[in-house]
Order: sequence, then structure tokens, then C-alpha cells
Amino acid sequence: MLNGLQEENRDFTVFPSDAADQFRAQDGKLVNASAGQEYRAFVLPMCEALPIETARLLEAYVRQGGNLAILEKVPRYAMKREQDGELKELMERILAYPQTVFFETVDTRQVLEWLEAVCPRELRILEGIRTCKKNFAHYPDWVIDPYIHTGEDLDGISWTVFEGERTNYYFVNYTDREQEIVAEVPSGMRPEIWDSLTGEIREADVLEKGAGAVYRVRMRLPKGYGIFLVTSKSIA
Repeated sequence: MLNGLQEENRDFTVFPSDAADQFRAQDGKLVNASAGQEYRAFVLPMCEALPIETARLLEAYVRQGGNLAILEKVPRYAMKREQDGELKELMERILAYPQTVFFETVDTRQVLEWLEAVCPRELRILEGIRTCKKNFAHYPDWVIDPYIHTGEDLDGISWTVFEGERTNYYFVNYTDREQEIVAEVPSGMRPEIWDSLTGEIREADVLEKGAGAVYRVRMRLPKGYGIFLVTSKSIA
């Protein structure tokens, strides 16, 4: 599933089992109390044992409107036997909320469709390569590793979102030739292209500006390194 999310350019954070004290539920989101990152969807795959602190956090999260997908198994055991009863009660309440969904199998396509419904991405690729495939030519079929390594057989285009005062989309072209894509993105400013190799900053090639400050942009992606599409915060 991690590989499938990466191939579809879906950013994610792996939630460690002991990380509950680093997060709080707020306005239907999970918020990292130290760094401030906000998460609008949580996927709980194949989990039979769950720390009671995480279950309490998830119950508060869905109670406030947070989106939760549980895959294949519903947790039955806490880390301490005397907490199993509380965990069962928490999971019953969590499953009763309408924004909690349960998938009987770990189906990456189902998860991707669910993610697109509950937290659609602001940037859409309209033309050109949409995904970044990992072909694992250097590993046997049974190896599952979501990270990119030197010498790995990659293809397609990868893109990642960095949010701060501006929203920066970082595109890397892993094919053997220049690629062209057309993307649609909201922005309060005319989008810019920042070249990570030359340092050049230029206005993006805007094909159309639509309602709600949504720009349709043509980008030429050089092979072998990345460029940034820089926008301002989205316009409501």
C-alpha cells in the first residue's frame, strides 16, 4: 500500500505506535503538537493490537469529524491486558461514526479513491505523465520498501507538496527525456517556476486563469533533476 501511495504521488507520514502524545485532535484534524503539521485522513491497516493512547486519540479525532479508514482488521488488543475492555468500547464508538470506513481487504485502489473523496488534492495533472512507477529491477519480488534508493529502477514523474507561507510543488522527472505536463492549481499569485539546478526563477507558462484564481499551467520537466512550481495559499 505504501508503494501504491507513492506511485500515485500521495504524501503520507507513518504514525509510530508511541506517537499519540505528540498529536492532538482539533477541528476534525490530527495536529502535530510540536511541528504544527495537520492531517485530514488516517489509515489504520491490518492492526490487531493498538496502544490505548492511540485509540483514545483516534476516537477524539473522528468525534470531531476526522476521516478514518480501517483496513482488514479491527484492533482487539491493547498493549496491556487490563485495557482490552476499554479498547473494545473505543473501537465500537469509532466504527459507529459516519466518517469511519472499514475495508475488508487491503486494496490500494480503494484507499486512493477514499482519499480523493475525503481530502482531494488541490493540484491536478490534466495532461502528461501522472504517476511515478517503481519497478524494483534490483530487488526480488517479495521485497517491500517504500523508500527510493540509488540505482533503483524508477519511471514517471514524482511530485511532493511543501506548505509554508507559500505552497511549493516539487516535481522530479525520472524518465530518460524531457517531459511536458499541464497542471491545474489554485493560487493567489501568478505561479512561478524555480529551477533547482540553475537557481533561475521565472513566471510559469500560464495557459488559462479560471474562476477562483485557479491557474492552468504548462510545465516542461527536464530529465534527471527537479523543479518547483511555487504558488501562494489557496483562495477559498
